[in-house]
Amino acid sequence: MSINTYDLSSIEHLIDGVRRKYTNDLKYGWKSNVDRSYDFGHWNNTILKGSEVIGYDHNELHHIDKHPIIKELWGHMQEILGPRKLVRAYVNGYTFGTDAYFHVDDIWLQREFGDDIASETIIIYLNKEWHRDWGGETAIIDEDDNFLASVFPSRNRALIFDSKLFHSARSLTRACPALRQVLVFKTAGEQYNRPHVEWIKEKTDKIPHSGVTLFEHLYDVASIIAGIPDIPDYVVNAGLYHSIYGTEFFKDVPEVTKEEVIEQIGEQAENLVDIFCKTTNRFETIKNNAGNWDDDTHYALLVMEMANTIEQFERNPSERSASQLEQLDAMVRTHRAR
Repeated sequence: MSINTYDLSSIEHLIDGVRRKYTNDLKYGWKSNVDRSYDFGHWNNTILKGSEVIGYDHNELHHIDKHPIIKELWGHMQEILGPRKLVRAYVNGYTFGTDAYFHVDDIWLQREFGDDIASETIIIYLNKEWHRDWGGETAIIDEDDNFLASVFPSRNRALIFDSKLFHSARSLTRACPALRQVLVFKTAGEQYNRPHVEWIKEKTDKIPHSGVTLFEHLYDVASIIAGIPDIPDYVVNAGLYHSIYGTEFFKDVPEVTKEEVIEQIGEQAENLVDIFCKTTNRFETIKNNAGNWDDDTHYALLVMEMANTIEQFERNPSERSASQLEQLDAMVRTHRAR
């Protein structure tokens, strides 16, 4: 379980770029991945989201192209680490009183792929100045609570360590006048990419769809669904394949069979995809439950329709879509409250 630091002074311009672009939109309340009543959260700006259900290397997805500084900086990290999959990226901020607590990162990777999967946490310190009396070191301990490292948040320093190690940003002192800022990359080994995402990507990443590729549309719809609290995995996967058979208005799809889709995402998700693709006058039909679906199916279809509308509205807003989104959002909230 290695712990190493690196001097990134040679790419200081990238670190300055991250600080300028991503530290002004921090939101308060982000918590470490621990369930503790006394964790009141800290500041965060999520740049690239991770997903257990549709996990895929962000360096092979379209989202990272919207963040050229992050993409270039990630390239330098790969030169240090070797081939890795990028799971997620975000900026964290801490002020006096926003305490962090010891935790390990992305436990699900070991649960899913076994302890042998490579998984690192990369912390790049963004502050131009840091005083020794301000606190804020990154502490790393073993399972017996012995300190393995305490790393000072020096300018242009990167800390890279095994994600399975307990670690924490230590509290800032009362003397600290600054926002402690870090960029974090989470990595995984070669086996990280989900096969069912790879399959749909190969089938659809060359097909145009409303100014993007069909795969971009499908993946972004699934990502929106994945962000809904307590949403079942099969609904996320249905969102990823939601128009694979073609819909009332979109016919340019690859030739695939029902059996192939079931093999990739299972019968429950495929059933939702089949309904979604075959339904005509879809907004009204789903809104009014004209298919007399059971509550779970109706809720899933409402979520899929809402996510599909959100994704397209963000690129091509219209009053009609805005009205539909308002209605769908209200219905989804009502279902969730039951």
